[in-house]
Amino acid sequence: TKAAEEALTSRDFVIVVCELWASEINGLEILKFVSSLEPVPVLVLADPRETEKIAEANSLGAYRVLNKPVDPSTILA
Repeated sequence: TKAAEEALTSRDFVIVVCELWASEINGLEILKFVSSLEPVPVLVLADPRETEKIAEANSLGAYRVLNKPVDPSTILA
C-alpha cells in the first residue's frame, strides 16, 4: 500500500481505478487514502458476492463499484 500511496501523491490523477481485493493492496485502504486527498473519483472493481465490502466502499465514497469481470466499455462510458 505504501508504494500506491507514494504514486498517488506524486502525480495528479483525474480518476483512480482499484480492485476491492488485490493480492497486496486492499482497495478499501486505497479508497480511504484517495478520499483524504483532493477529490478524485474512485472506481472500485469487485466480486458481486462481496456485498458487505461493496457497501463499505460505497459508504467510503466510491464513485462507482463495478462487478467483475468488467467490460472495459463500462469504464469508458
